[in-house]
Amino acid sequence: MKKHWIMPLIVLAIGIALLAFQNYKEASTPPSDSWSRETDVGTTTVRSGIDAIQTEEGTYRIAYFKENALVERTYDENLNKTGEQETSVSGATGSEVFISQNRTLYSTGGTIYQTGSQEPLVDSEIFRPLENGIIYLSGGKVVYVDAETLQETTITENVPKAASVHAYEAGEVAFVSISEADDNHISTTIYRRQGDEVSILEEMESELSPSLKMEEVYPLVTSGKPQLLVSAVPAFQRSASGEKDFYLANKEENLQTLSRISFTDPVSGSLLEEIEDLKVIAKGEEASVLFRAQGFTETKTSGSEAFNVYEGVVEEGEMSSVRLSNTPRLSVKPATASEEVIAWLDIGAERNTVFMAASVNQAGFPSSALTWDTALRTAGKTLTMLSTGLMTIFLTVMWYAPPLLLMGAWTFRRRNPFDEEKEWSFYASVGFYTAVALLFHQHLFKAQVIGGLPEFLGFTGSPFVIILFFSLIALVIVKLSDLDKWWGIPGRVAYFIGMHILFMTVFIGPYIF
Repeated sequence: MKKHWIMPLIVLAIGIALLAFQNYKEASTPPSDSWSRETDVGTTTVRSGIDAIQTEEGTYRIAYFKENALVERTYDENLNKTGEQETSVSGATGSEVFISQNRTLYSTGGTIYQTGSQEPLVDSEIFRPLENGIIYLSGGKVVYVDAETLQETTITENVPKAASVHAYEAGEVAFVSISEADDNHISTTIYRRQGDEVSILEEMESELSPSLKMEEVYPLVTSGKPQLLVSAVPAFQRSASGEKDFYLANKEENLQTLSRISFTDPVSGSLLEEIEDLKVIAKGEEASVLFRAQGFTETKTSGSEAFNVYEGVVEEGEMSSVRLSNTPRLSVKPATASEEVIAWLDIGAERNTVFMAASVNQAGFPSSALTWDTALRTAGKTLTMLSTGLMTIFLTVMWYAPPLLLMGAWTFRRRNPFDEEKEWSFYASVGFYTAVALLFHQHLFKAQVIGGLPEFLGFTGSPFVIILFFSLIALVIVKLSDLDKWWGIPGRVAYFIGMHILFMTVFIGPYIF
């Protein structure tokens, strides 16, 4: 192959390789500095609850639903599968599950069962998996069930179906909030359960704006101080976009306050949107919130937002969040296996994937940076960006139109430098093209393009440096290829311009959109 083809192809290959490497880094970016990448532990076609636990031996048990079955899997410390069993379940979609060291409870069709037995335990309207047991609502009674002994403790009675019932456990203590709404007025009682003893920790009254109504209320107890996280939706219209507001309710002596609280994206600094699947968990003496929301990501082939899993802690009236997952798909149903390990379900077009991820402090937890999924997304994003980069040819018309028109004008002259093969006319044409490209650089190097360039291309004054650098590269290739032996000056000028535009297409074009 001739040098005038080999050398441009080498430059283009370098550009494509740099783009692919940049996309790989983005596709495989960990959720945060303190959290690892995800590991695939199962697939399913249904969208239902999942649960996981890290046993005292450091191994893992995970439970999730697939069509007409509940799947229980066991893994060693390195997430190598060591066992699996299935329990037949009718209507798995929408079912919930709780898994402990030695027992698995699940709720399907409004009935709670234990694996290994087809006999129903109890009918229930609400099923809430906790750390060491479950909370359920049945016949107006809210009941705590210890997973190891199946011993039941009644929290309270005469609770309506429309009440918001949520709970979490901190060691041996369970905090249960029961909230009832009367229009925009919310009455909440927080119960404290320890062993067989149940006591009222706090009673709170909250008043929303008349335009809002209660959706759910979650208890947060930090260092013995109770708070409520209230989600509210529009009272008089159905929100198609998942619009909702969050409020923090506090009680200081006899004064109760209700203040709006925002969830900030820890990556972009903007607000997280469509916050769902909230689950309160204990971290020492603090209560934190596990949830999924739409936030910034660079893992998608197109677009910069995706639904991922976050953990938030209330700090000075604001929700400080950390991203725990970073995938391009819809992440739902987050669950904790321990304080350092989580599991969740990623919703795909044809199948859903069960993922696990861990804190970087979790020794031995696998988190491969290069997976088949990552490679596919890297290739897909690279090809998409290269295809959109073809717009460079149209955006740079003002770069190459003037020199080509000048060459055409010279050609129609009776005495033109091209016919006489005067070498200065080649350098004049090349210089004229480069000057015009510098003059109209903003046609390609718009503000959003410069802002999207990687660091090695997006420095101050980079448009001028890049244009001059690739003009020099193109000129060197023309001279090293000895094209003057076979091509006339117009052909060499056109070749130079074509190479320069191609270099712009590969190195700059992918960042146009």
